[in-house]
Formats: sequence, structure tokens, C-alpha cells
Amino acid sequence: MKGMKRIAMVYDGEKFEAKKMAEKIRGRISLEPGYRVYQTLSRNTLEKGLDVILIFGGDGLLLYIADRISQSGKEIPIVGINYGFRGYLCWIQPDEAKEKIEQILQGDFEIEKRTRIQAEIFRKTEADSKPIKTIDALNEIVIGGIFKMVSLDIKINSGDKAIGSFIRGDGVIISTKTGSTGYNRNAGGKVIGTDNFVITANNPVLDDSFRSWLTREKSVVFSTETIFEIHNRTKKKANLPFTIGDGQRHYRLESDEYVVVKRSPMKTLFTKF
Repeated sequence: MKGMKRIAMVYDGEKFEAKKMAEKIRGRISLEPGYRVYQTLSRNTLEKGLDVILIFGGDGLLLYIADRISQSGKEIPIVGINYGFRGYLCWIQPDEAKEKIEQILQGDFEIEKRTRIQAEIFRKTEADSKPIKTIDALNEIVIGGIFKMVSLDIKINSGDKAIGSFIRGDGVIISTKTGSTGYNRNAGGKVIGTDNFVITANNPVLDDSFRSWLTREKSVVFSTETIFEIHNRTKKKANLPFTIGDGQRHYRLESDEYVVVKRSPMKTLFTKF
């Protein structure tokens, strides 16, 4: 991967060490003839075209940047240097940063394309089939309550199979391979090593939904061709669920709306060494 010369750098401004490392790396790259380093990730910078984005922060910052890239319609490789807590996505540690970035400057890396997931919100009363809202995510789409429990009907179309389920509780998480290691895992879901989706019942009330296959299994893996359709059962405003993508964007469903979750047409690009 030669020619990675247009580089943007983003750091967590509240973390002094992240800013310090970013400035040090920027000074190093600026010494190379022909390289252009952008200190901000503005819309104008994205439209100019970038070869790679270096992120000095935690997974939350990386998800935010991945979302901005996706919304711009671009697919730009990202490199996460971990200045956060766990670092599921920002897996390069600060003491490795200089070495890995030298490899980037030399073109000594590969690009891995990660599947994204998308939620489309539809209104049942609309005559056409256009979504009124679309939320794209790298990790997961969550459909559930924040202050109240929700009751959801779930229809799943996977290949030639169509199955249904009912969940009462905090909702469901539908995550990608990337997202299976984070929130989904902490909610008791499976960590998947293949490019699939996994749907997990989030804190279900067993007395109300013991007949549900999803409650019994807790977490079930499907192919990325699967389409999930989620309907809200209640009409009470306080119990209307939210649709949330990566904790970054959210939308509260009205009583006459439902969600369709499926594979996004966009990919998120990670560097591999």
C-alpha cells in the first residue's frame, strides 16, 4: 500500500498524553517530502480525499470517526492508538505507535474491511417504502428502552427461513463480528470470530418471555444476509423503544413505526500489520 501520503490525525483533547503523542507523530511525518498532514477531520478534509486517519484515543472516539466517514460516503483506512480503557478497536498501544506508523509510511500493512450494520425506520402508515430515518453502525444496533422495559415482536428472514420471537425486557442487541466483543459480550452475548451477525436478548424478563427461542438461547448467530424486523407492542409513550447505533446516534420510535436491521452498504477499513 504505497502512496499513503494524505494523513489526518484525530486525538482526544481531554487526554494530554494522546495530544502529546499526536503532535510528536505529526512532527515526524511532516519531515517526509510529499506528505500532507491534516490536524482536523472537517467535511472539507474528507471531501479532499484521505489515504489514512490516525486516531489517538479510545474506542468511543474511533466509533465517532468511523460514523463520520460512513456518513460522508467514503471508505478510508483508520488506525487506532489506544488511550482509552479497554481498546477493543484501538488495539495499538502507545509504546507501539511509532513503530506501526513507520510501517504505514513505508506502506508495510494490509487493509481489512469490516462489515457495518444499518437500521432503517419505517412508518406503517406510509404508502411508499422509503425509510424515514437510517442509522449506520460498526459495532451494533440496539433496540430497547432506557427508562422502561419494552415489548418487541421480532421477525427474522435468513435465507429461506422466516422465524419470529417475542421479547420483554431491556430490548435486543444486533451486533457485527466487530461489536460482539464489546457491549454484546457484556450483556451475555456470544463473541463471534466469523463475519456474521449475532442477536442477543438484553436482560429479558423470563416469566414473560420463557416461550421465546431467543430468551432460551440468549444469543443466536445469523449470516450477514439476514434481515431483522422489529415491531413495538406497546402504545404507551413511556415504553416506546429507542434505536441506537454504536451509542452515537439514536432515534425514539413512535407507536406506528418499526425497524428493519440489515447489513450496511458501507464498510469500515482497518489497517492490519
